[in-house]
Amino acid sequence: MTKSSAILEIIVMLLGAAILGFILAWLIFKDKKEHSYSSATDTNEEIERLKKKNNDLMIELGNAKRSNTDLSIKLDECNKRGQSISIKNTESAQKNTENIVNQNISKAALANIKPEKSDLKIIEGIGPKIEELLNNGNIYSFSDLSNSNYETLKEILTKAGSRFQMHDPKTWPQQAALARDGKMEELKKLQDELNAGRS
Repeated sequence: MTKSSAILEIIVMLLGAAILGFILAWLIFKDKKEHSYSSATDTNEEIERLKKKNNDLMIELGNAKRSNTDLSIKLDECNKRGQSISIKNTESAQKNTENIVNQNISKAALANIKPEKSDLKIIEGIGPKIEELLNNGNIYSFSDLSNSNYETLKEILTKAGSRFQMHDPKTWPQQAALARDGKMEELKKLQDELNAGRS
């Protein structure tokens, strides 16, 4: 192989390498350019989307402010109406008081008004004397007794003296509730399980 053919071969190889390098560079830059254009397009679309979302939020904020204003107006109207009703109720109460006074109800007539009474002796553990003690403590009916708590009942018995302190009123409200509701079979069943009113 001669020197000139070797040089020619080297030039051809360098030229081929240069062309190949040019083609690769063109492909790489073309891809980057397209990618850059695509990214820019995506960014622009994202900006547009965010602008639209911002506009929607501004519209919702405006609606919320209008709604808040409407609610404030309605609240003011309700407050005014409430004051008006309160004034009417006060006037009505004053008229009712005047009517009661004008009827001249005597203390003797009021004393004759009897509270609703139940036979509390139906309750296991309550006899005539304890019924009298309960009546003196403003417990007249099954409803009164069912709404009484243990401490109140125990206090009534304790104040009555040592003779009554041994009684346990724990089940009395439960029994009274059954009697009040007319559940006599359930009351009887419960009482069969009790011993002098004790569970």
